[in-house]
Amino acid sequence: MQITNQKKMAAQILKCGVNRIWINPSYLDQVAQSVQKVDIREAIESGWVKARAIQGTSRVRALQRLNQKRKGRRKGQGPSQIAMDGYYQISATHTQRDARG
Repeated sequence: MQITNQKKMAAQILKCGVNRIWINPSYLDQVAQSVQKVDIREAIESGWVKARAIQGTSRVRALQRLNQKRKGRRKGQGPSQIAMDGYYQISATHTQRDARG
C-alpha cells in the first residue's frame, strides 16, 4: 500500500517535511484509505499521524572531549599559531642576513 500522497498532505497540514511524518503502523490501513485533507486532519487529531521532533546536534562527542580534558588529556602543543606570511617574513630576513655575510 502506498501512502506517499497521504504523507504529502500531512506534511502540508503540519507545516513540516515529508520525512518527519510518522504514521501509526496499527492504523496504516485507515490512513491509506483517507484521500482528502479533511480525512488526514481527522487522523492527525486522533493521533494516528504525527510530526516527529526535529533532531538536534548530538553532544556526545563534545562531552567525551570535555571528560578527557578534565582528566588532563588533550594538552599537547597543537599546530603553530603563526600565519603563513609570518613564516615567509622570517625566512626572508634570514636569507638576507646570510647573503650579507
